Amino acid sequence: MNAFKPLLILTLLYFLIGCKNNNIDNTQFIIDNKLIDNPFIVNEINNRQLITFEHIKDVSLVAIQSKTGHPYINQFLDTDSGLYLVSYFKFDSVLNFYNVSTKKKLEIPLNQTGDIFGLNYVKDDSIFLIYNPLYFNNYYNHDSSLIMINKSGEIIKNFLYDEAHVSGTKNGLLYNNTNIAEINDSLTFLNTFYKVLDYENQKLFFTVERFTMPADYIGGEDYFIVDLPFIGYEDLNNEKFIGLNKLKHPFLSDHLYYPKAFYYTDYELLHDGHNILISFQYTDLIFKHNYITNEIQKITKFNSFFLDTIKASIDQPTNSDFSNRFKYSNIYFDKKNNRFFRWFNFPLKFKKTSIITADKNYNVTGEGILPDGCFKDFYPISEDTLVFINYIKTDQSSDSIYLSYYKINYSDKGIIDLTNKLRIEFEESQTDNITIKDYIEKVTDISDITYSVIIIPTSMSCVGCADYTTNYYSANYKVLADKPAYLLIADANTSNGKNILRKYNLYMSFNNIYFDSTNTYINYHSNNMSHNPRLVLIENNKIILDKIYDAFDIKQLQEDNTEFLLRNGFINGTN
Repeated sequence: MNAFKPLLILTLLYFLIGCKNNNIDNTQFIIDNKLIDNPFIVNEINNRQLITFEHIKDVSLVAIQSKTGHPYINQFLDTDSGLYLVSYFKFDSVLNFYNVSTKKKLEIPLNQTGDIFGLNYVKDDSIFLIYNPLYFNNYYNHDSSLIMINKSGEIIKNFLYDEAHVSGTKNGLLYNNTNIAEINDSLTFLNTFYKVLDYENQKLFFTVERFTMPADYIGGEDYFIVDLPFIGYEDLNNEKFIGLNKLKHPFLSDHLYYPKAFYYTDYELLHDGHNILISFQYTDLIFKHNYITNEIQKITKFNSFFLDTIKASIDQPTNSDFSNRFKYSNIYFDKKNNRFFRWFNFPLKFKKTSIITADKNYNVTGEGILPDGCFKDFYPISEDTLVFINYIKTDQSSDSIYLSYYKINYSDKGIIDLTNKLRIEFEESQTDNITIKDYIEKVTDISDITYSVIIIPTSMSCVGCADYTTNYYSANYKVLADKPAYLLIADANTSNGKNILRKYNLYMSFNNIYFDSTNTYINYHSNNMSHNPRLVLIENNKIILDKIYDAFDIKQLQEDNTEFLLRNGFINGTN
């Protein structure tokens, strides 16, 4: 069965953090073993107002011609000479450095092979980059993942995270040149997960996340094994990494679970005496942590007006829960106007995100639904004007990043009406009963009664998973071409889907390769937060397997598909 020999697994990491001992009171939290039945329970209004967005203008910045997908990491820089944007596309060899006013672009070369998932442009000679160890230098050996470069791309400093460099962790971080096969659950590595790094007083903050395969749910049995920090800082003066261990995930106990989608922690560096704000995706509370005294203060609720609470599960949640989850996201302090912003994400199928504002004392002042295409990458130009990266317009463009400018307005009226409107829309979004088999029949002309379909939502899947699965199909295409084994690329961005097919010498003209650009799949059929590849097995017109594969078990998709084809006689052991 040479055609089915194993291929290189490009596996992204899942992360786990925390400790069983928890000193945070959890008596306020509501526990329920069901999904939210009636989420739109209006919270107390107090002085909160409705935020609406008035479109001002769009500005396009020419990106790179070879880009695939939208910019992966972005940082706005407000300088004496104007507003700048630093933007990075996955696996690219440059940083795009834009003057937003003049639209002029400088390309900063990256003289290091790998993929970046964190950056902080402090000044021209101090640009910090965090590289993903999985793709850094080569696949099998990890190397230093934190690098400082200058505006010319020259590497100024390479931070080596060996045991001697690390303080405040029980087991240390990944050692230099550690083989992937030797990694165990007690090791961690530096990561930011879409979070721009923070820099103050020669301390560079970022999250520290546990490597585990497979990742456990928050509160699951494996979660409590290792006591590791989830945030820390690089002390640039002393060249030492300090892990902050005291604060743990709140509201946890035995047999109380949150899904993997809630692992990621957000933080914001304050300028009021060595404090950082730390927020968790499953609670409206935020915590102030003084990283000098190690004191922790629980801040009053920084909650969404539209949601009563985010509920935990008594029974360990399954992947099917993920797309139905509400969650809190980034927190941002606007130094110029002394206010906070916090994002609140509605379930994926609902396609809405709200932004919450609060004054410098954390009193919530307003909340509103963000304009379509506008999410976490933004900058407050003034007290009443925000600029966002518009991802819809950027994805629709072949060569530009689009910035959308909005004036924000506050109103004492309309919150109740909007809440009722959202409740109706949410209920309607939950009642679509089209099955995955109906969907396949809608977008293909498959007439077989027994067949397999691999579905890859290329823009939304983890890059390694989409690549691995497409490569598997390509490597075995001569065997699969005349068999009822189909590949379906589900991607509203036509260029992304075409690019991954071309990359692995596959074409939409092949008889058993289909392409769906209608967005139907993303709207209704991707139940996993990561939108990873999915295998559907149909036998005698009945679904016998319908599974979305996480990064840690993506190889299982190949094995499940091969076993099904063997069992039904479509291939044999000599293929």
